[in-house]
Amino acid sequence: MRFAYILTGLAVMSLATPAFAEEWYIVKEKEGKTCTIVKEKPTVETTVIVDEFGTVYTTEIEAQEAMKKTKVCTTN
Repeated sequence: MRFAYILTGLAVMSLATPAFAEEWYIVKEKEGKTCTIVKEKPTVETTVIVDEFGTVYTTEIEAQEAMKKTKVCTTN
């Protein structure tokens, strides 16, 4: 009986966990050349997602590392 409660609790937690995951995007202003990392999905009207695949990063550090490697975001 106790095993069923534990199993049910784990199932509920596994369904709720993705809802708490943060999402980070690398975006570039349409008019400017500056790239930024944002936490919310950007609107198409003001910014463009830099990655053509629309990659979503799970941490800000991961997004920062990816931005350093992105050609459109690097300045010469």
